[in-house]
Amino acid sequence: MHDDFLTSARTEVLPEFVKAPSELKAPSPQRRVELTETGFHVLKKGFSPHHTQYELRNTHSRMVYNFRHTTNTSLRAADAVSLAWQSPSQSWRLLRRKSMLLAMTKNRDSNMGITPKTVFISYRRTNFYTALAVYQDLTAHGYDVFFDYESIDSGDFETVIFENIRYRAHFVVILSPSALERLGEKNSVMRREVELAIDENRNIIPLMMESFDFGSPSAKAALTGKLEALSSYNGLKLVPEYIFAGMEKLRRFLNVELEAVRHQPVLSAVVEEDTEKRQIKAKAEPTVQEESLTAEEWFERGFRTQDTSDGIRFYKKAIELDPKNYAAYNNLGLLFLEKLKNYQEAE
Repeated sequence: MHDDFLTSARTEVLPEFVKAPSELKAPSPQRRVELTETGFHVLKKGFSPHHTQYELRNTHSRMVYNFRHTTNTSLRAADAVSLAWQSPSQSWRLLRRKSMLLAMTKNRDSNMGITPKTVFISYRRTNFYTALAVYQDLTAHGYDVFFDYESIDSGDFETVIFENIRYRAHFVVILSPSALERLGEKNSVMRREVELAIDENRNIIPLMMESFDFGSPSAKAALTGKLEALSSYNGLKLVPEYIFAGMEKLRRFLNVELEAVRHQPVLSAVVEEDTEKRQIKAKAEPTVQEESLTAEEWFERGFRTQDTSDGIRFYKKAIELDPKNYAAYNNLGLLFLEKLKNYQEAE
């Protein structure tokens, strides 16, 4: 099977790569490559670390055009090329971009539309483990996911976040009582993410934590303007003890044809490098445990309730399950201060 793929790669896909070096305007290995096994290895060595970003961008531009006009057979052959072309050199970033294009061009040779596997996850930091669990499940099933694992410097925010939203076909937003606080702020990061996803016609999927309710007064107060449309999208509830069933349903929501979605063809080199670093760090995280997800749900119950005693009880439960839930410690302290103030006023 592997030999068949390599043969197909040399006859169908490899010629597209052969054309690229001849069109570069900066110095590069200009050599005519025969479509033989020897020529195949020569071409592999053609892209080396001394290539400039200018050359890589030009080569990639050609690749974008070619991949959008190949057949499914060619794309399968390209997978074999991806396996064969492995090098620690930074110039091999071309191959990662190619694999992203494969996801974008899947089924392009049929009339069934496109089923892309690129996802952006929007969330508030209080729901970090929920977002991480979604990220881990989707990446394990072959999705290319942007997950804001670390806070982005304010100067780079719009570039990194907005490019990734435009590049990715799917937009998953995690909704919770605490997330509503951010969504209700006119210029908050999370609100701007959702607004851009709506403007860019992304496939938006609201993931609602157990304590979230579109019909609640807080939701109605926060989800104004463009965000009113969120309740009209197909969404699903996330329950910690049934997280695997929820993820399976989410993947069904993502497995749709999206001919109407406008794609930004590729990420810029700077944003791609930043995105790679975040993905590497996120992938190093241990698998999220049910206790961490349940702790976030208890936190959200504490955030939602108007009863001080219930709030204290809920936050204590969140801390019991996750001793590192600093948001729960903070809110618990505020409730104790409020309770102390009420006692003083009663006296």
